[in-house]
Amino acid sequence: PRVLLRAGEAMASAGSHLEAERFFRDAIEKSPETFHAYMGLAQLLFETDRAEQAAEVLREAEGKVEMTAEVRRLRGQAELKRLRPAEALDEFDRAIALDANDLDAVFGRAMALRMLGRLDEAEGVFSQLSERDPSYPGLAIERGRLFEAKGLTERAVEAYREALKERGEDPELLLRAGAAELLSGSLEDAERHLLRASEALPNNPELIHQLGRVAMRKGDMTDALDKLSRAVAMERENGLFRTEYARALIAAG
Repeated sequence: PRVLLRAGEAMASAGSHLEAERFFRDAIEKSPETFHAYMGLAQLLFETDRAEQAAEVLREAEGKVEMTAEVRRLRGQAELKRLRPAEALDEFDRAIALDANDLDAVFGRAMALRMLGRLDEAEGVFSQLSERDPSYPGLAIERGRLFEAKGLTERAVEAYREALKERGEDPELLLRAGAAELLSGSLEDAERHLLRASEALPNNPELIHQLGRVAMRKGDMTDALDKLSRAVAMERENGLFRTEYARALIAAG
């Protein structure tokens, strides 16, 4: 099992996901108590956007391996990816109770609080994390999301600009920065960030929606209606997308 586990880790590092998955599953089959094999498989499934399967693997581990802070944190991350912040918060709290120095669990806890709308609590946790590790990966973008949610556009823009200094090619960060710049009235900066993000995320509904908003601000109603209608078609239940499309239809007469 240890050889299979190492082979799985090597294949995962090399980008051979199918081979890595096979090795991890063989390791689990031969030694069900080897919790690192569950963790390796779960991480691989996260990275390949299979959060439901990752959560199933972590549930399978329960009762067979010790519920360490690392396992609890992974379970919390799985729940976040499944958009279940209440369940995620419970797992992160359990992880922190086992290891108060698990900064990944602290970060996950703040994200869960933000998603639950408990914004002041989330801001407090992000501030604590910043004091402990100012350069924690993803901290700037999450604080930007928090400020967006609180309606503090200028602070969101400031956070995203700071993050772009280190991760200027991150398409998700460029999308968030572009959306915030648009809210603050910086149309040129917004369009520049969004167009750069579109190179990596050409079919992202929110990106298409934001580019439609840019087109509407520029007075190009044909392009605006095209993009905003596409975003609605991709996410029919998104009320924000529908509202913005309706505004564009009214503006176009």
